[in-house]
Amino acid sequence: MQKTIKHAALSLVCFAITLFTLSISANAADSGKNWTLDDNGVLTISGGNNNNTLDENGATWLTSHKSDIKEVVIEKVVNFDGELFKDCVNLTKVIFSDKGFQLTNIDGETFAGCTSLKEITLPKSLKAGNQKARSTNRIATGPFASSGLEKVTFADGTEKVADYILSGCKTLKEVTIPSSVNEIGIFAFANCEGLTSVTFPAGLKKIDGDAFYNCLGLTEVTLPKSIETYAGGGDAFNGSKNIKKVVFEDGLTTIPDEIFKGCIGITEIKWPSGLKAIGKEAFYDAYNYTVADIPDTVTAINSQAFWRCKITSFTVPKKMTTYKSPFQNIKEITFEDGTAKIPDGACDGASFLEKVNFPKGLKEVGDYAFHVVQLKEIILPDTVTKVGKFGFSTNKVNGCTIYIPKSLKTYDSFAFDSMAVNPLHYRDVIVKGEKGSKAKEICEKKKYTYKEIVIPKKGSTYTVGDVKYKVIETGKVNVCGFKSNKLTSVTIPKSVKIGDLTFTVCGITKNTFKGMSKVKKVTVKSTAITKVEKKAFAGLNAKASIKVPKANKKKYTTLFTKAGLSKKIKIS
Repeated sequence: MQKTIKHAALSLVCFAITLFTLSISANAADSGKNWTLDDNGVLTISGGNNNNTLDENGATWLTSHKSDIKEVVIEKVVNFDGELFKDCVNLTKVIFSDKGFQLTNIDGETFAGCTSLKEITLPKSLKAGNQKARSTNRIATGPFASSGLEKVTFADGTEKVADYILSGCKTLKEVTIPSSVNEIGIFAFANCEGLTSVTFPAGLKKIDGDAFYNCLGLTEVTLPKSIETYAGGGDAFNGSKNIKKVVFEDGLTTIPDEIFKGCIGITEIKWPSGLKAIGKEAFYDAYNYTVADIPDTVTAINSQAFWRCKITSFTVPKKMTTYKSPFQNIKEITFEDGTAKIPDGACDGASFLEKVNFPKGLKEVGDYAFHVVQLKEIILPDTVTKVGKFGFSTNKVNGCTIYIPKSLKTYDSFAFDSMAVNPLHYRDVIVKGEKGSKAKEICEKKKYTYKEIVIPKKGSTYTVGDVKYKVIETGKVNVCGFKSNKLTSVTIPKSVKIGDLTFTVCGITKNTFKGMSKVKKVTVKSTAITKVEKKAFAGLNAKASIKVPKANKKKYTTLFTKAGLSKKIKIS
Protein backbone atom coordinates (compact mmCIF):
# COMPACT_ATOMS: atom_id res chain seq x y z
CA MET A 1 0.00 0.00 0.00
CA GLN A 2 2.81 2.38 0.99
CA LYS A 3 4.69 1.64 -2.26
CA THR A 4 1.51 2.37 -4.24
CA ILE A 5 1.14 5.75 -2.52
CA LYS A 6 4.79 6.66 -3.20
CA HIS A 7 4.43 5.64 -6.84
CA ALA A 8 1.31 7.76 -7.21
CA ALA A 9 3.01 10.77 -5.60
CA LEU A 10 5.98 10.44 -7.93
CA SER A 11 3.65 10.30 -10.93
CA LEU A 12 1.92 13.48 -9.79
CA VAL A 13 5.28 15.31 -9.46
CA CYS A 14 6.35 14.25 -12.96
CA PHE A 15 2.98 15.31 -14.35
CA ALA A 16 3.33 18.73 -12.68
CA ILE A 17 6.83 19.21 -14.12
CA THR A 18 5.55 18.28 -17.56
CA LEU A 19 2.69 20.79 -17.31
CA PHE A 20 5.13 23.52 -16.15
CA THR A 21 7.50 22.80 -19.03
CA LEU A 22 4.65 22.87 -21.54
CA SER A 23 3.40 26.15 -20.11
CA ILE A 24 6.87 27.69 -20.52
CA SER A 25 7.13 26.33 -24.05
CA ALA A 26 3.68 27.66 -24.89
CA ASN A 27 4.65 31.06 -23.51
CA ALA A 28 7.83 31.17 -25.65
CA ALA A 29 6.36 29.82 -28.89
CA ASP A 30 3.53 32.06 -30.05
CA SER A 31 2.08 33.72 -33.13
CA GLY A 32 -0.33 36.34 -34.29
CA LYS A 33 -1.15 38.47 -37.28
CA ASN A 34 2.07 38.98 -39.31
CA TRP A 35 4.34 37.46 -36.65
CA THR A 36 5.56 34.14 -35.24
CA LEU A 37 7.89 33.30 -32.35
CA ASP A 38 9.38 29.78 -32.32
CA ASP A 39 10.79 27.68 -29.50
CA ASN A 40 14.32 28.93 -30.21
CA GLY A 41 13.37 32.56 -29.65
CA VAL A 42 13.37 33.47 -33.36
CA LEU A 43 10.77 36.14 -34.07
CA THR A 44 9.69 36.54 -37.69
CA ILE A 45 7.76 39.68 -38.58
CA SER A 46 6.06 39.51 -41.98
CA GLY A 47 4.17 42.80 -42.05
CA GLY A 48 3.09 45.93 -40.24
CA ASN A 49 -0.18 46.98 -38.68
CA ASN A 50 -0.80 50.23 -40.56
CA ASN A 51 0.50 51.15 -44.02
CA ASN A 52 3.33 48.64 -43.58
CA THR A 53 4.37 50.41 -40.38
CA LEU A 54 4.86 48.48 -37.17
CA ASP A 55 4.45 50.51 -34.00
CA GLU A 56 3.78 49.85 -30.33
CA ASN A 57 -0.01 50.04 -30.72
CA GLY A 58 0.06 47.26 -33.26
CA ALA A 59 2.55 45.10 -31.36
CA THR A 60 1.24 44.99 -27.80
CA TRP A 61 2.06 41.26 -27.80
CA LEU A 62 5.77 42.16 -27.62
CA THR A 63 5.44 43.21 -23.98
CA SER A 64 5.06 39.62 -22.78
CA HIS A 65 7.80 38.25 -25.06
CA LYS A 66 10.72 40.71 -24.73
CA SER A 67 12.80 38.33 -22.60
CA ASP A 68 12.12 35.41 -24.99
CA ILE A 69 13.35 37.05 -28.19
CA LYS A 70 16.86 36.05 -29.25
CA GLU A 71 16.67 36.71 -32.99
CA VAL A 72 14.47 38.90 -35.19
CA VAL A 73 13.81 38.38 -38.91
CA ILE A 74 12.06 41.35 -40.53
CA GLU A 75 10.01 40.96 -43.73
CA LYS A 76 7.55 43.31 -45.46
CA VAL A 77 7.90 46.21 -43.03
CA VAL A 78 8.61 49.69 -44.38
CA ASN A 79 8.69 51.64 -41.09
CA PHE A 80 9.39 50.91 -37.43
CA ASP A 81 8.02 53.37 -34.89
CA GLY A 82 8.39 53.67 -31.11
CA GLU A 83 10.30 51.49 -28.65
CA LEU A 84 9.36 48.11 -30.09
CA PHE A 85 12.41 46.09 -29.07
CA LYS A 86 13.83 48.48 -26.49
CA ASP A 87 15.65 46.62 -23.68
CA CYS A 88 15.31 43.20 -25.31
CA VAL A 89 18.46 42.18 -23.45
CA ASN A 90 18.58 38.63 -24.89
CA LEU A 91 18.36 39.76 -28.52
CA THR A 92 21.61 38.83 -30.30
CA LYS A 93 20.72 38.96 -33.99
CA VAL A 94 18.60 41.06 -36.36
CA ILE A 95 18.13 40.09 -40.00
CA PHE A 96 16.56 42.45 -42.53
CA SER A 97 15.12 40.17 -45.20
CA ASP A 98 14.99 41.20 -48.85
CA LYS A 99 11.57 39.58 -49.23
CA GLY A 100 8.69 41.88 -50.07
CA PHE A 101 8.75 45.50 -48.94
CA GLN A 102 12.05 47.01 -47.86
CA LEU A 103 12.63 48.79 -44.55
CA THR A 104 13.18 52.53 -45.11
CA ASN A 105 12.88 54.07 -41.63
CA ILE A 106 13.57 53.10 -38.03
CA ASP A 107 11.96 55.72 -35.85
CA GLY A 108 12.13 56.18 -32.10
CA GLU A 109 14.39 54.01 -29.91
CA THR A 110 13.43 50.76 -31.62
CA PHE A 111 16.47 48.67 -30.58
CA ALA A 112 17.80 50.89 -27.78
CA GLY A 113 19.18 49.03 -24.78
CA CYS A 114 19.58 45.69 -26.60
CA THR A 115 22.86 45.02 -24.81
CA SER A 116 23.43 41.53 -26.28
CA LEU A 117 23.20 42.79 -29.87
CA LYS A 118 26.86 43.04 -30.94
CA GLU A 119 26.79 43.06 -34.74
CA ILE A 120 24.34 44.02 -37.47
CA THR A 121 24.12 44.59 -41.22
CA LEU A 122 21.79 47.43 -42.17
CA PRO A 123 19.86 47.21 -45.47
CA LYS A 124 20.57 49.50 -48.40
CA SER A 125 16.89 50.55 -48.40
CA LEU A 126 17.23 52.30 -45.02
CA LYS A 127 16.84 56.07 -45.46
CA ALA A 128 16.30 57.49 -41.98
CA GLY A 129 16.76 56.66 -38.31
CA ASN A 130 14.91 58.26 -35.42
CA GLN A 131 13.36 61.28 -37.10
CA LYS A 132 11.71 62.25 -33.81
CA ALA A 133 15.11 62.77 -32.19
CA ARG A 134 15.81 65.87 -34.27
CA SER A 135 14.23 68.18 -31.71
CA THR A 136 16.69 67.08 -29.01
CA ASN A 137 19.71 68.00 -31.12
CA ARG A 138 23.10 66.81 -29.84
CA ILE A 139 21.75 64.63 -27.06
CA ALA A 140 19.69 62.73 -29.61
CA THR A 141 19.46 58.97 -29.17
CA GLY A 142 19.22 56.83 -32.28
CA PRO A 143 17.31 53.56 -32.74
CA PHE A 144 20.31 51.51 -31.46
CA ALA A 145 21.38 53.84 -28.62
CA SER A 146 22.90 52.15 -25.57
CA SER A 147 22.81 48.79 -27.34
CA GLY A 148 25.82 46.46 -27.32
CA LEU A 149 26.68 47.08 -30.97
CA GLU A 150 30.39 46.81 -31.70
CA LYS A 151 30.38 46.23 -35.45
CA VAL A 152 28.03 47.63 -38.09
CA THR A 153 28.06 46.94 -41.81
CA PHE A 154 26.08 48.98 -44.32
CA ALA A 155 24.95 46.76 -47.19
CA ASP A 156 26.41 47.20 -50.66
CA GLY A 157 24.29 49.61 -52.65
CA THR A 158 23.63 51.93 -49.72
CA GLU A 159 23.76 55.53 -50.97
CA LYS A 160 23.28 57.40 -47.70
CA VAL A 161 24.07 56.50 -44.11
CA ALA A 162 20.74 57.39 -42.49
CA ASP A 163 20.32 60.38 -40.18
CA TYR A 164 20.70 59.48 -36.47
CA ILE A 165 21.00 55.79 -37.30
CA LEU A 166 23.82 54.95 -34.84
CA SER A 167 23.63 57.98 -32.57
CA GLY A 168 24.38 57.00 -29.00
CA CYS A 169 26.08 53.66 -29.77
CA LYS A 170 28.89 54.16 -27.26
CA THR A 171 30.28 50.63 -27.66
CA LEU A 172 30.58 50.83 -31.47
CA LYS A 173 34.15 50.06 -32.57
CA GLU A 174 34.02 49.09 -36.24
CA VAL A 175 32.05 50.41 -39.21
CA THR A 176 32.08 49.20 -42.80
CA ILE A 177 30.87 51.79 -45.31
CA PRO A 178 30.58 50.54 -48.91
CA SER A 179 31.83 52.41 -51.97
CA SER A 180 28.24 53.20 -52.99
CA VAL A 181 27.77 55.66 -50.11
CA ASN A 182 27.95 59.33 -51.15
CA GLU A 183 26.44 60.95 -48.05
CA ILE A 184 26.55 60.48 -44.28
CA GLY A 185 23.48 61.87 -42.55
CA ILE A 186 23.17 64.27 -39.64
CA PHE A 187 24.03 62.80 -36.21
CA ALA A 188 24.59 59.43 -37.92
CA PHE A 189 27.45 58.52 -35.54
CA ALA A 190 26.92 61.16 -32.84
CA ASN A 191 28.26 60.18 -29.40
CA CYS A 192 29.84 56.95 -30.69
CA GLU A 193 32.61 57.35 -28.13
CA GLY A 194 34.22 53.95 -28.78
CA LEU A 195 34.68 54.47 -32.53
CA THR A 196 38.43 54.79 -33.13
CA SER A 197 38.64 54.89 -36.92
CA VAL A 198 36.48 55.36 -40.01
CA THR A 199 37.43 54.60 -43.60
CA PHE A 200 35.46 56.80 -45.94
CA PRO A 201 34.56 55.55 -49.43
CA ALA A 202 36.34 57.14 -52.39
CA GLY A 203 33.14 58.67 -53.77
CA LEU A 204 31.87 60.29 -50.57
CA LYS A 205 30.56 63.81 -51.27
CA LYS A 206 28.73 64.96 -48.14
CA ILE A 207 29.18 64.62 -44.40
CA ASP A 208 26.15 66.25 -42.86
CA GLY A 209 26.03 68.36 -39.71
CA ASP A 210 27.18 66.70 -36.46
CA ALA A 211 27.54 63.33 -38.21
CA PHE A 212 30.48 62.48 -35.94
CA TYR A 213 29.64 64.73 -33.01
CA ASN A 214 31.51 63.82 -29.81
CA CYS A 215 33.27 60.76 -31.25
CA LEU A 216 35.93 60.83 -28.55
CA GLY A 217 37.79 57.75 -29.85
CA LEU A 218 38.76 59.36 -33.15
CA THR A 219 42.38 60.60 -33.24
CA GLU A 220 43.01 60.81 -36.99
CA VAL A 221 40.67 61.42 -39.92
CA THR A 222 41.40 61.07 -43.65
CA LEU A 223 38.93 62.61 -46.10
CA PRO A 224 38.71 61.60 -49.78
CA LYS A 225 39.23 64.07 -52.60
CA SER A 226 35.57 63.64 -53.61
CA ILE A 227 34.28 65.45 -50.49
CA GLU A 228 32.33 68.54 -51.51
CA THR A 229 30.32 69.99 -48.67
CA TYR A 230 28.23 69.31 -45.64
CA ALA A 231 24.49 69.78 -45.21
CA GLY A 232 22.16 70.24 -42.28
CA GLY A 233 23.63 73.44 -40.86
CA GLY A 234 26.19 71.93 -38.52
CA ASP A 235 29.81 70.91 -38.11
CA ALA A 236 30.56 67.30 -38.94
CA PHE A 237 33.17 66.46 -36.27
CA ASN A 238 32.29 69.01 -33.59
CA GLY A 239 33.10 67.81 -30.08
CA SER A 240 35.49 65.12 -31.31
CA LYS A 241 38.18 66.75 -29.24
CA ASN A 242 40.76 63.97 -29.53
CA ILE A 243 41.25 64.29 -33.30
CA LYS A 244 44.87 65.38 -33.57
CA LYS A 245 45.68 64.78 -37.23
CA VAL A 246 43.63 65.55 -40.34
CA VAL A 247 44.64 64.24 -43.76
CA PHE A 248 43.10 65.47 -47.02
CA GLU A 249 43.58 63.26 -50.06
CA ASP A 250 45.56 64.80 -52.92
CA GLY A 251 43.26 66.19 -55.57
CA LEU A 252 40.85 67.92 -53.19
CA THR A 253 40.61 71.57 -54.25
CA THR A 254 38.22 72.99 -51.63
CA ILE A 255 38.05 72.32 -47.88
CA PRO A 256 34.29 72.39 -47.04
CA ASP A 257 32.81 75.01 -44.73
CA GLU A 258 32.82 74.14 -41.00
CA ILE A 259 34.07 70.60 -41.65
CA PHE A 260 36.32 70.45 -38.56
CA LYS A 261 34.73 73.23 -36.55
CA GLY A 262 34.98 72.53 -32.83
CA CYS A 263 37.82 69.99 -33.12
CA ILE A 264 39.96 71.54 -30.42
CA GLY A 265 42.65 68.85 -30.46
CA ILE A 266 43.93 69.29 -34.04
CA THR A 267 47.68 69.89 -34.10
CA GLU A 268 48.56 68.59 -37.58
CA ILE A 269 46.97 69.03 -41.01
CA LYS A 270 48.23 67.32 -44.16
CA TRP A 271 47.11 69.56 -46.98
CA PRO A 272 46.27 68.13 -50.43
CA SER A 273 48.39 69.08 -53.40
CA GLY A 274 46.60 71.58 -55.61
CA LEU A 275 44.39 72.97 -52.84
CA LYS A 276 42.74 76.24 -53.90
CA ALA A 277 40.23 77.25 -51.21
CA ILE A 278 39.57 76.80 -47.48
CA GLY A 279 35.91 77.15 -46.50
CA LYS A 280 34.47 79.45 -43.88
CA GLU A 281 34.91 78.30 -40.27
CA ALA A 282 36.56 75.11 -41.55
CA PHE A 283 38.80 74.89 -38.47
CA TYR A 284 36.94 77.24 -36.15
CA ASP A 285 37.87 76.56 -32.50
CA ALA A 286 40.76 74.23 -33.42
CA TYR A 287 42.72 76.27 -30.95
CA ASN A 288 45.63 73.83 -30.56
CA TYR A 289 46.58 74.30 -34.22
CA THR A 290 49.53 76.68 -34.31
CA VAL A 291 51.34 76.40 -37.67
CA ALA A 292 49.90 78.22 -40.69
CA ASP A 293 51.77 76.16 -43.32
CA ILE A 294 49.06 76.73 -45.91
CA PRO A 295 50.04 75.63 -49.45
CA ASP A 296 51.04 78.38 -51.89
CA THR A 297 48.36 77.10 -54.29
CA VAL A 298 45.59 78.44 -52.03
CA THR A 299 43.95 81.58 -53.42
CA ALA A 300 40.92 81.82 -51.10
CA ILE A 301 40.68 81.63 -47.30
CA ASN A 302 37.12 82.33 -46.25
CA SER A 303 35.60 83.99 -43.21
CA GLN A 304 36.84 82.73 -39.83
CA ALA A 305 38.44 79.64 -41.35
CA PHE A 306 40.95 79.48 -38.47
CA TRP A 307 39.08 81.56 -35.92
CA ARG A 308 40.43 81.05 -32.38
CA CYS A 309 43.35 78.88 -33.55
CA LYS A 310 46.72 79.71 -31.98
CA ILE A 311 48.19 81.00 -35.24
CA THR A 312 49.87 84.32 -34.39
CA SER A 313 51.51 85.36 -37.67
CA PHE A 314 50.74 84.89 -41.34
CA THR A 315 51.89 86.11 -44.74
CA VAL A 316 49.13 86.76 -47.26
CA PRO A 317 50.37 86.03 -50.80
CA LYS A 318 49.63 88.61 -53.48
CA LYS A 319 47.65 86.08 -55.55
CA MET A 320 45.09 85.62 -52.75
CA THR A 321 41.72 86.53 -54.28
CA THR A 322 39.59 85.95 -51.16
CA TYR A 323 40.80 86.76 -47.67
CA LYS A 324 38.01 87.41 -45.17
CA SER A 325 39.45 87.65 -41.67
CA PRO A 326 40.29 83.94 -41.32
CA PHE A 327 42.37 84.42 -38.15
CA GLN A 328 41.23 85.88 -34.84
CA ASN A 329 44.31 85.36 -32.66
CA ILE A 330 46.71 86.73 -35.26
CA LYS A 331 49.21 89.22 -33.81
CA GLU A 332 51.21 90.05 -36.91
CA ILE A 333 50.13 90.05 -40.54
CA THR A 334 52.29 90.50 -43.63
CA PHE A 335 50.94 91.22 -47.10
CA GLU A 336 53.24 90.08 -49.88
CA ASP A 337 54.84 92.75 -52.05
CA GLY A 338 52.77 93.34 -55.16
CA THR A 339 49.43 93.33 -53.32
CA ALA A 340 47.57 96.35 -54.72
CA LYS A 341 44.61 96.30 -52.30
CA ILE A 342 44.08 95.01 -48.78
CA PRO A 343 40.74 93.17 -49.19
CA ASP A 344 37.54 94.36 -47.53
CA GLY A 345 37.28 92.86 -44.04
CA ALA A 346 40.75 91.32 -44.27
CA CYS A 347 41.39 91.51 -40.52
CA ASP A 348 37.98 92.61 -39.29
CA GLY A 349 37.58 91.52 -35.67
CA ALA A 350 41.14 90.19 -35.35
CA SER A 351 41.19 91.80 -31.94
CA PHE A 352 44.73 90.69 -31.02
CA LEU A 353 46.37 92.13 -34.14
CA GLU A 354 49.30 94.35 -33.13
CA LYS A 355 51.36 94.77 -36.30
CA VAL A 356 50.74 95.07 -40.03
CA ASN A 357 53.53 94.77 -42.58
CA PHE A 358 52.18 96.55 -45.63
CA PRO A 359 53.27 95.48 -49.12
CA LYS A 360 55.41 97.43 -51.50
CA GLY A 361 53.22 99.12 -54.10
CA LEU A 362 50.02 99.09 -52.03
CA LYS A 363 47.34 101.40 -53.48
CA GLU A 364 44.22 100.85 -51.39
CA VAL A 365 43.02 99.66 -47.97
CA GLY A 366 39.53 98.13 -48.20
CA ASP A 367 36.42 98.66 -46.08
CA TYR A 368 36.66 97.26 -42.52
CA ALA A 369 40.14 95.92 -43.34
CA PHE A 370 41.49 96.63 -39.84
CA HIS A 371 38.29 97.19 -37.88
CA VAL A 372 38.42 96.24 -34.17
CA VAL A 373 42.14 95.48 -33.80
CA GLN A 374 44.82 96.75 -31.42
CA LEU A 375 47.40 98.51 -33.59
CA LYS A 376 49.81 100.76 -31.73
CA GLU A 377 51.49 101.91 -34.93
CA ILE A 378 50.29 102.27 -38.51
CA ILE A 379 52.79 103.31 -41.18
CA LEU A 380 51.10 103.49 -44.56
CA PRO A 381 53.35 103.14 -47.62
CA ASP A 382 53.96 106.20 -49.81
CA THR A 383 51.94 104.54 -52.59
CA VAL A 384 48.57 104.35 -50.78
CA THR A 385 45.93 106.58 -52.36
CA LYS A 386 42.71 105.37 -50.69
CA VAL A 387 41.43 104.04 -47.34
CA GLY A 388 37.88 102.68 -47.31
CA LYS A 389 35.00 102.82 -44.82
CA PHE A 390 36.12 101.87 -41.31
CA GLY A 391 39.44 100.81 -42.85
CA PHE A 392 41.16 101.60 -39.54
CA SER A 393 38.60 102.05 -36.79
CA THR A 394 37.54 101.06 -33.31
CA ASN A 395 41.15 100.50 -32.26
CA LYS A 396 41.48 98.64 -28.94
CA VAL A 397 44.42 100.68 -27.55
CA ASN A 398 44.61 104.25 -26.30
CA GLY A 399 48.05 105.33 -27.50
CA CYS A 400 48.40 104.94 -31.28
CA THR A 401 50.74 106.45 -33.89
CA ILE A 402 49.65 106.80 -37.53
CA TYR A 403 51.78 107.90 -40.49
CA ILE A 404 49.82 109.43 -43.37
CA PRO A 405 51.75 109.68 -46.66
CA LYS A 406 51.34 112.48 -49.20
CA SER A 407 50.00 109.91 -51.66
CA LEU A 408 46.75 109.48 -49.68
CA LYS A 409 44.06 111.39 -51.57
CA THR A 410 40.79 109.71 -50.57
CA TYR A 411 39.61 108.37 -47.23
CA ASP A 412 36.15 107.63 -45.87
CA SER A 413 34.90 109.86 -43.06
CA PHE A 414 35.03 106.83 -40.73
CA ALA A 415 38.34 105.48 -42.09
CA PHE A 416 40.26 106.47 -38.94
CA ASP A 417 37.34 106.61 -36.50
CA SER A 418 37.75 105.79 -32.78
CA MET A 419 41.48 105.08 -32.88
CA ALA A 420 41.53 105.05 -29.06
CA VAL A 421 39.38 102.88 -26.82
CA ASN A 422 38.43 105.83 -24.65
CA PRO A 423 37.51 109.18 -26.27
CA LEU A 424 39.34 110.87 -23.41
CA HIS A 425 42.53 109.49 -24.95
CA TYR A 426 41.96 110.82 -28.49
CA ARG A 427 44.80 113.29 -27.89
CA ASP A 428 47.09 110.29 -27.35
CA VAL A 429 46.53 109.29 -30.98
CA ILE A 430 49.48 110.85 -32.83
CA VAL A 431 49.01 111.38 -36.54
CA LYS A 432 52.29 112.07 -38.33
CA GLY A 433 52.84 113.31 -41.83
CA GLU A 434 54.95 115.53 -44.05
CA LYS A 435 53.79 119.01 -44.87
CA GLY A 436 51.07 118.82 -47.50
CA SER A 437 49.70 115.41 -46.38
CA LYS A 438 46.16 114.72 -45.10
CA ALA A 439 47.52 114.12 -41.58
CA LYS A 440 46.57 117.51 -40.19
CA GLU A 441 43.10 117.33 -41.73
CA ILE A 442 42.44 113.94 -40.10
CA CYS A 443 43.47 115.31 -36.71
CA GLU A 444 41.15 118.28 -36.96
CA LYS A 445 38.16 116.03 -37.64
CA LYS A 446 38.91 113.47 -34.95
CA LYS A 447 40.64 115.61 -32.29
CA TYR A 448 43.84 113.61 -32.59
CA THR A 449 47.33 115.14 -32.14
CA TYR A 450 49.15 116.22 -35.30
CA LYS A 451 52.92 116.08 -35.78
CA GLU A 452 54.72 117.25 -38.89
CA ILE A 453 57.81 115.16 -39.70
CA VAL A 454 60.62 114.70 -42.21
CA ILE A 455 60.90 111.20 -43.71
CA PRO A 456 64.35 109.52 -44.20
CA LYS A 457 65.06 109.31 -47.91
CA LYS A 458 64.91 106.05 -49.82
CA GLY A 459 68.39 104.54 -50.26
CA SER A 460 69.92 106.26 -47.21
CA THR A 461 71.75 104.11 -44.61
CA TYR A 462 71.68 104.31 -40.81
CA THR A 463 73.50 102.50 -38.03
CA VAL A 464 71.40 101.65 -34.99
CA GLY A 465 73.17 99.64 -32.31
CA ASP A 466 75.39 97.01 -33.97
CA VAL A 467 73.43 96.84 -37.23
CA LYS A 468 73.44 98.94 -40.40
CA TYR A 469 70.16 99.50 -42.26
CA LYS A 470 69.21 100.74 -45.71
CA VAL A 471 65.87 102.49 -46.24
CA ILE A 472 63.97 100.87 -49.12
CA GLU A 473 60.70 102.79 -48.59
CA THR A 474 58.82 104.52 -45.81
CA GLY A 475 58.52 102.11 -42.90
CA LYS A 476 60.80 99.43 -44.39
CA VAL A 477 64.54 98.74 -44.20
CA ASN A 478 66.98 96.01 -45.17
CA VAL A 479 69.92 94.89 -43.08
CA CYS A 480 73.03 95.85 -45.08
CA GLY A 481 75.95 95.35 -42.66
CA PHE A 482 77.29 95.67 -39.14
CA LYS A 483 79.11 98.24 -37.04
CA SER A 484 82.15 95.98 -36.44
CA ASN A 485 83.63 92.79 -37.92
CA LYS A 486 84.71 91.70 -34.45
CA LEU A 487 81.20 90.83 -33.32
CA THR A 488 80.66 87.23 -32.16
CA SER A 489 76.88 87.39 -32.13
CA VAL A 490 74.36 89.56 -33.96
CA THR A 491 70.62 90.11 -33.69
CA ILE A 492 68.35 91.14 -36.56
CA PRO A 493 65.33 92.78 -34.85
CA LYS A 494 61.72 92.98 -35.93
CA SER A 495 61.92 96.73 -36.37
CA VAL A 496 64.15 99.74 -35.76
CA LYS A 497 63.41 103.36 -34.85
CA ILE A 498 64.93 105.94 -37.26
CA GLY A 499 64.00 109.53 -36.62
CA ASP A 500 60.26 109.86 -35.99
CA LEU A 501 59.25 106.52 -37.52
CA THR A 502 59.58 102.82 -36.85
CA PHE A 503 60.90 100.80 -39.78
CA THR A 504 60.18 97.08 -40.23
CA VAL A 505 63.16 94.87 -41.10
CA CYS A 506 62.08 93.04 -44.24
CA GLY A 507 65.26 91.99 -46.07
CA ILE A 508 69.01 91.26 -46.06
CA THR A 509 71.22 92.72 -48.80
CA LYS A 510 74.12 91.26 -50.75
CA ASN A 511 77.41 90.78 -48.81
CA THR A 512 75.81 91.69 -45.46
CA PHE A 513 77.95 89.10 -43.61
CA LYS A 514 81.12 89.66 -45.64
CA GLY A 515 84.08 89.71 -43.24
CA MET A 516 81.94 88.57 -40.29
CA SER A 517 83.81 85.28 -39.75
CA LYS A 518 83.92 85.70 -35.96
CA VAL A 519 80.15 85.56 -35.64
CA LYS A 520 79.08 82.32 -33.97
CA LYS A 521 75.41 83.07 -33.43
CA VAL A 522 72.79 84.94 -35.48
CA THR A 523 69.36 85.62 -33.97
CA VAL A 524 66.64 86.68 -36.41
CA LYS A 525 63.58 88.16 -34.68
CA SER A 526 61.95 89.72 -37.72
CA THR A 527 59.01 87.79 -39.13
CA ALA A 528 58.63 90.05 -42.16
CA ILE A 529 61.72 89.14 -44.20
CA THR A 530 60.67 88.50 -47.79
CA LYS A 531 63.91 89.04 -49.71
CA VAL A 532 67.49 87.87 -49.10
CA GLU A 533 69.96 88.80 -51.83
CA LYS A 534 72.65 86.51 -53.26
CA LYS A 535 75.81 86.09 -51.17
CA ALA A 536 74.08 87.76 -48.21
CA PHE A 537 75.63 85.15 -45.91
CA ALA A 538 79.00 84.87 -47.67
CA GLY A 539 81.70 85.17 -45.02
CA LEU A 540 79.66 83.72 -42.17
CA ASN A 541 81.56 81.05 -40.21
CA ALA A 542 80.39 77.54 -41.11
CA LYS A 543 80.28 76.70 -37.40
CA ALA A 544 77.79 79.48 -36.71
CA SER A 545 74.14 78.80 -35.84
CA ILE A 546 71.02 80.77 -36.80
CA LYS A 547 67.89 81.01 -34.67
CA VAL A 548 64.68 82.15 -36.36
CA PRO A 549 60.99 82.46 -35.35
CA LYS A 550 59.38 79.02 -35.27
CA ALA A 551 56.57 79.99 -37.64
CA ASN A 552 59.10 81.23 -40.24
CA LYS A 553 61.63 78.40 -40.10
CA LYS A 554 60.54 76.66 -43.31
CA LYS A 555 60.32 79.88 -45.30
CA TYR A 556 63.58 81.35 -43.99
CA THR A 557 65.50 78.11 -44.53
CA THR A 558 64.56 78.28 -48.22
CA LEU A 559 65.41 82.00 -48.51
CA PHE A 560 68.75 81.72 -46.70
CA THR A 561 69.84 78.62 -48.61
CA LYS A 562 69.15 80.28 -51.95
CA ALA A 563 71.21 83.24 -50.72
CA GLY A 564 74.28 81.05 -50.33
CA LEU A 565 74.04 79.93 -46.71
CA SER A 566 76.31 76.96 -46.05
CA LYS A 567 74.44 73.70 -45.52
CA LYS A 568 76.68 73.12 -42.50
CA ILE A 569 75.08 76.03 -40.66
CA LYS A 570 72.23 74.93 -38.45
CA ILE A 571 68.93 76.83 -38.51
CA SER A 572 66.69 76.35 -35.49
